[in-house]
Amino acid sequence: MTTPVLPRVADALACYSQAVSQVESARSVTERLRAFATLGALRRLLDDALKSVRAEEDRLAEPLIKDMAADGLASANIDVPFLENKVERFNIHTRREFFCQKKADRDGVTQETVCAVLRQLGLADLCQETFDAAAVKGRLREWLANGTEIPRELRSVFQWGEVTRLVSSK
Repeated sequence: MTTPVLPRVADALACYSQAVSQVESARSVTERLRAFATLGALRRLLDDALKSVRAEEDRLAEPLIKDMAADGLASANIDVPFLENKVERFNIHTRREFFCQKKADRDGVTQETVCAVLRQLGLADLCQETFDAAAVKGRLREWLANGTEIPRELRSVFQWGEVTRLVSSK
């Protein structure tokens, strides 16, 4: 993981206890405002670092899924040395997840188009001002599990399927 954000995170974590003590000892409005701004800066820095970490995980995941499948591994327990010489054990495994998403606006599929299709199919309960993506996903998953034929009109505004994700859990 070589990204310019990560070295700054080490600095931010080193400053964390200082920031917390700054918050605890702040008396004047100016001191408390400075403490608040410091914590906000730290949060933004850590948010940026987390995005970088997720991007790196995503980059590694696909080839690892293929490698695990080729090696016949459903999961693996991996020990990871952590802060303060502590070792944490993680279980790395794949998980299949169902997804459903509206096709792109550039393909002519707008919120209004989706709601019109849902109403036409008698699914107005899935559409208020905009459509309820989670409810549509749930209904599609239910229909697929029951072998119900998916209306052609839905195929014109949604795409769905399964993706395999690599998951790390304790």
